[in-house]
Amino acid sequence: MFEKIARVLRVIEPHERVLLAVSGGRDSFSMLKWFALQSEWQTRCVVAHVHHGIRADADDAARLVREQAEKYGMEFDLAYANVVEHLCANKDSIEAAARRFRYAALEEMRQRHGCAWILTAHMLDDSAETVFMKLRQDCSWFEATGIPEKRGNILRPFLGVRRHELRQLIDDDDLVDDDPMNLDPAFLRVSARKAIERISNTLPDIARRLVRHGTNTRSLLFMTTVLANHMFPNKLQVAGSGDHRIEILPKNLYLEDLGFVFVETALRKLQGNREFRLSASERRQVNEFLSGSTSRSVLRLKQGFELSKAGRHYWLSAGNRHDEDEVRNAHDLLDRTLLVPCAIGERATGELFFDRSRLSGKFRARAWSAGEKFRPAKRRTRKVSDWLRDIGVHPSCRRQWPVLADDSGIVAIPGLGVSESTTAVPHSSDILAIHWESETLSHA
Repeated sequence: MFEKIARVLRVIEPHERVLLAVSGGRDSFSMLKWFALQSEWQTRCVVAHVHHGIRADADDAARLVREQAEKYGMEFDLAYANVVEHLCANKDSIEAAARRFRYAALEEMRQRHGCAWILTAHMLDDSAETVFMKLRQDCSWFEATGIPEKRGNILRPFLGVRRHELRQLIDDDDLVDDDPMNLDPAFLRVSARKAIERISNTLPDIARRLVRHGTNTRSLLFMTTVLANHMFPNKLQVAGSGDHRIEILPKNLYLEDLGFVFVETALRKLQGNREFRLSASERRQVNEFLSGSTSRSVLRLKQGFELSKAGRHYWLSAGNRHDEDEVRNAHDLLDRTLLVPCAIGERATGELFFDRSRLSGKFRARAWSAGEKFRPAKRRTRKVSDWLRDIGVHPSCRRQWPVLADDSGIVAIPGLGVSESTTAVPHSSDILAIHWESETLSHA
């Protein structure tokens, strides 16, 4: 048993502290006692308990955890989460709300105590129950992944251990809090646990088989994400001021239901968060949108991003940043490079020079309107759409291509040039230079 736990704990540096999430039940007390018995860990642990305010005897459970922590000479911290108030005002399940509030409270305590990790007492049986619940519910097959060993700052070192193995650490002198909710079959996890117990009478290794199923599904999702990053490098590209273009998605049975992985990968890059993942419902919505089974042209995601379709391409953008009423000052443009869709070459770049004294009113980057026209220096007036076609901008990218304008109208188009009325000339005394470029995402 120790080898399974030690393998997971290797990610923790010798100088790092950990926060033990202890509810007071048999499983979490078993975890607490295991760490208390390891001399190298005892002084590095902070025992954390979250008071949900759901049970009438919640104060007794918190007091019990505090006493156990003091018994082993460990630091203790208590956080309150008003789940009841939330449930009165919102339609939510007790399990989901308690879990969400609990992890938020644990994260606050982790930061307050300078701990590197939050450790929970989830075991192999818990992961098997999770897979079983997903398979029994109306869920997509790729959701039955079980409980991960690590997600963000949360680490679960006992996932390779059976519940009865760890509980052997508890003896008759140890006081534990037996939550009656853990025996109520009205809760999905409890009913799943009882069902697995019945099946194990004829199939003793059912728990391990369920966990193996979840692990294999998780591995498939991970490998598909690797493919999205490395084997299909042209599928994800920077566009606009940080938008992502998701090109023709692979169409084969292997990836048939995993189109959301490409969107999820792009969102991770946009947010700089490798741990980010869409919710189960959003994954299904994205798949429907990508397959064309919905009539919507734009899919709004909870994170403030929008997924839209243009021709054979899909665009992922941060809301309506290209709206007419959203402008950027010239000072902002000077502080950053103006990014355009990667649509006229692997990497295009250039400079636009203006006579600042000839600009009128607000100078900004904005989207162009249908039918709008532009006249570059020493050239004729034509529709913006025609100019973009001539310089080789892909049709799906044209609506995303920014233009520079002042109060008089469009004064420049990246890749084309500056208007006759505002272009800088040799005798200009106040020159404004705007750098623009298109850039492909890094695939490292």
